[in-house]
Amino acid sequence: NEHFGFRSELPEVKHVKNQPKATLDIPNWLRQIRIFAHRDILTKLSNSQYMVINLLEAPLLAIILAYIVRYYPNEDLGYQFAKNINIPVFFFMSVIVALFMGLTVSAEEIIRDRIIRKREKFLHLSKLSYLLSKMGIMFGFSAVQTVFFIIIGDYILEIDGMHWTYWLILFSVSCFANMLGLNISSAFNSVITIYILIPLLIIPQLVLSGVVVRFDNLNPHISTVRHVPLLGDLMA
Repeated sequence: NEHFGFRSELPEVKHVKNQPKATLDIPNWLRQIRIFAHRDILTKLSNSQYMVINLLEAPLLAIILAYIVRYYPNEDLGYQFAKNINIPVFFFMSVIVALFMGLTVSAEEIIRDRIIRKREKFLHLSKLSYLLSKMGIMFGFSAVQTVFFIIIGDYILEIDGMHWTYWLILFSVSCFANMLGLNISSAFNSVITIYILIPLLIIPQLVLSGVVVRFDNLNPHISTVRHVPLLGDLMA
């Protein structure tokens, strides 16, 4: 050490106050939405089974449901929309289908990305951008599914003049179900638990809708004869 100190002259180290130039360029929140959405769409497109099931689900349900309720009393006169007493039932079941499709399409979205999100946490990316990209993709899927359902269902049952109104109702219900699915997907760490919860979320919607059981006939502790109960107003 003495020999080294005698023979070598160490240069004086100057303290640097300026930060080193960053090599990682994190985009703003708006561009992050685009990147998250692009990655998610490519992941879904690469999963052919996921795409086939989610795109064929709505047309198949529309065909089955509309064919079953296509009632006409006289076979000689054929089918007439005005004589079909099952149209209100079809509308009610359509809302249930919209709820079901919206929940199933979004139930695994966040839990599936948990490992990726854990890795990306160190990059300090925007969580809001991630959630907005998920919401946009889910709403897009729901829009396509409800369009397919309405086109096929209305064609079979000859429902005319209310396509956009009908679509807006079912699409808004699907969006509600999307948000519900994303919430349970982020709250639980098991896919099995999430799919067990789906019936528990749909059945109260059925019972408290006022269709299966009239509000007048509910338990008096949760209902009144004069007004729709608060629980009924909260049901989609």
